[in-house]
Amino acid sequence: NLELRAELAKLQGAKEENKTLRIALTLVKTSDFTFIVAPILGKDAGSDMLTIRLPENQRITVGMPVVTPDKVLVGRVSEVSGSFAQVLLISHPGSSFDAKISETKTVGLVRGQRRYRLLFDLVPKDAKLSLGDTVVTSSLEGAFPANLLVGTIEEIKVSDAQPFLQALLSPFGNLQKEEFLLVITEF
Repeated sequence: NLELRAELAKLQGAKEENKTLRIALTLVKTSDFTFIVAPILGKDAGSDMLTIRLPENQRITVGMPVVTPDKVLVGRVSEVSGSFAQVLLISHPGSSFDAKISETKTVGLVRGQRRYRLLFDLVPKDAKLSLGDTVVTSSLEGAFPANLLVGTIEEIKVSDAQPFLQALLSPFGNLQKEEFLLVITEF
């Protein structure tokens, strides 16, 4: 019985891996960037970092964007060591990048707030923000491809003392469910 259970577990793992590779293959055909598939080895929500395993003979460098198969921005490579890499999540307090609201093209800056929370900051005071607006990456700074999904506006902060608007974002994706990520090597 134990041998059969072990074999079943092995087959279920292979089934999940095949599903993952099918998704990646579909994405290769429809994507405007090149990437490698990297399994997640460890998640540390407290430090807003995660560890991925790199395939052999793949050149990964610090700063490369990391996304889910659904083109949701996760973060960027912050350290490479042999066949492993650390990913600094977009929710890390040291993370910030240009973004825009996809519906109105209003630009701002997304800042990490720890524990997978995000702040859309430096939004012009005269901009119209609405709950549920979709925030995507902008290509202004060139760090990320344009139009990667970031999150939706869940709360708008207006203050007469502040020259800009701010909004709390609910990030897309759920890293707890992801087993692998895509490291974008060219865009």
